Amino acid sequence: MQALEEDHRFKISKLLESLIECVEKFSPTEERDSPFFDKNHKTLPEIHKIGSSLNEIGGYDLMLFASKAISKERRRELEFAWSGIGEWRA
Repeated sequence: MQALEEDHRFKISKLLESLIECVEKFSPTEERDSPFFDKNHKTLPEIHKIGSSLNEIGGYDLMLFASKAISKERRRELEFAWSGIGEWRA
């Protein structure tokens, strides 16, 4: 049981790193003005995967915790990007 918890901590850490990296490395372009959506305003697959993985591990509470790892300016966008994953609603 303890090994499973350690595995989850490692996965959560990696997911948080990926989420933060998506925001920090993002540069707006004419085609994309958000780190979470493509030019057609569809959630990027990697962002959806992060949300889904967090949901599988710890549900809504873990997703909420992860959302607080990014800036308030981007948090509302993330809420929309993750809307519909588990209990998450924008």
